[in-house]
Amino acid sequence: MKLAVERVRRHIEGEAGFGLVEALLAAIILAFGLLAVAGLSMTTAGHERLARWQSDQAMAAQLALAQAYRQDFDSLSSGFTDIDVGEHTYSITLTVTDISARVKQVDAAVSGVGPLDSKTFSTRLYAPRQLLSPK
Repeated sequence: MKLAVERVRRHIEGEAGFGLVEALLAAIILAFGLLAVAGLSMTTAGHERLARWQSDQAMAAQLALAQAYRQDFDSLSSGFTDIDVGEHTYSITLTVTDISARVKQVDAAVSGVGPLDSKTFSTRLYAPRQLLSPK
């Protein structure tokens, strides 16, 4: 009997369970937490897409410079090319500069995609030396 009286007293004094205000406050805190996680997910997805585009841009430059490397050293010249990498086509401007009789600087300016600016990648190519024939 004493237990039943104590239970009724707690209920009357407002100590029994959650009230509507507490439940509403908990729901609001949970909603803010879920919004923060959703915002973080969207930001992460945007950064992932940008990183993929940068990687594809570098791959397009690497392919263009590899094509230049396979050409004959003396006939290597400036020009334009388009290369498909991933889901985009990148426009590449090759600029060949003679550094010396045996060295050429090759710059590949790759167009940007989305928020990316165009970027220039460079390499130097060296004329092959003639091997001496054994006597």
